[in-house]
Amino acid sequence: MDILFINPRTELVSKPKIFYREPPNGILILCAILENAGFDVDFLDLSIKNPPKLDSYLSEDPKIVGITSLTNTYNYAINILKQVKKTSPGIITLYGGPHATFKYADILREEKNVDFILCGEADQTILHFMRTFFGPKSELNYSKVPNLAYRDAGKINFFDSYVPANLDDLPLPARHLLDLQNYQVGTIIVNRGCPFNCAFCVRQKIFQKVRFRNIPDIIYEMRILSQLGFGFVNLYDNLNIDEEYALKLCREIERSKIDLSWGCELRADRISLELAQALNKAGCKVIAVGVESGDLKVLQRVNKMQDLNMVKKGIKAAKSVGISIQAYFVVGLPGETKESFFKTLKFLDELDLEPGIDRVNFFAATPYPGTALYEHPSKFGIHILHENWDLYDNSHLLMQLNSIEFEQLERNFESGREIERKFTPLSDRRM
Repeated sequence: MDILFINPRTELVSKPKIFYREPPNGILILCAILENAGFDVDFLDLSIKNPPKLDSYLSEDPKIVGITSLTNTYNYAINILKQVKKTSPGIITLYGGPHATFKYADILREEKNVDFILCGEADQTILHFMRTFFGPKSELNYSKVPNLAYRDAGKINFFDSYVPANLDDLPLPARHLLDLQNYQVGTIIVNRGCPFNCAFCVRQKIFQKVRFRNIPDIIYEMRILSQLGFGFVNLYDNLNIDEEYALKLCREIERSKIDLSWGCELRADRISLELAQALNKAGCKVIAVGVESGDLKVLQRVNKMQDLNMVKKGIKAAKSVGISIQAYFVVGLPGETKESFFKTLKFLDELDLEPGIDRVNFFAATPYPGTALYEHPSKFGIHILHENWDLYDNSHLLMQLNSIEFEQLERNFESGREIERKFTPLSDRRM
């Protein structure tokens, strides 16, 4: 085997949460790219219930093991790589994902079990890396692999060069490497990139160019997922950052008559009644929207530029045609006060969301590496309490704000979580 890709759990075992399992399309696309280039590839998903044993895959003698992780599962991923090196010291380890992208230098200095890190989008660079690794040793030169970080003679080398993929050139995810019975929901990538610059998000740094897929390709993939037995799919990412594209996509899905329900993420302030009606006719059943706060000053502080009146109109438009809402709120953003949180609760009440039909989530503001919050805390009047990465999971308050006492912030968070529980069925609540 040339390379084994590993998808670790997205949450630690000590903090289980019930949610619908989705195939990890990002890694599966990398698998497909390499398979199409003639490499022998396998995939191990440790996020499923009762996953296979790692040793059974290592017995197939992979030359490279690649792994990704979120910030909160960084230590878990590192422990997997330690196990890999202990079992087979000669295996080369390749690490990627958002945490690795922004902390590559620290990781390479501190973790001897990590050999290489591919930062940012890897669809173009993974093939370059593999051809370099398996090419003639006399021509071995990792310094020309874009976005690759590695150790060389005691120094950390990094070739910073953004190489965005043309989404229409990417193969479909290598779903044949999965036991699809382990997944309840399908996923389809519609676009990448974000034109906004929220202080708590790294999406615009990882996907630096906004791109949309060709709509017929999306329809084709929806047909495939329907044929594979999926009854519901999520379309990623924010579809209506281009409303004309979103309308055209919905009309083409409706015209295709695919018997497949789906959901997506949208900018609530850009949901017109026309778009809501088109979504409904196309089979969209639920949309997720990031409201974050009901206080305009807090939103402006973190560069979340949205008109709250338009947010309200957008959500009401979706509700008027029978689409369920999953509304996300964030506690602990810079500038939050007891009064600003009251505005958020008042705004939530005005949305007329319905328990049992709609959902509400309150997350803790988290200064992920790469975000403006992490890189410029003093600018935002915050103090980051620690870097225990295990707790960077949106469920723990990690910042002290100069606008509010920490004890009051904790009360705000608990109030939000109590509201969240009212909107969450017992079977789906956090353990």
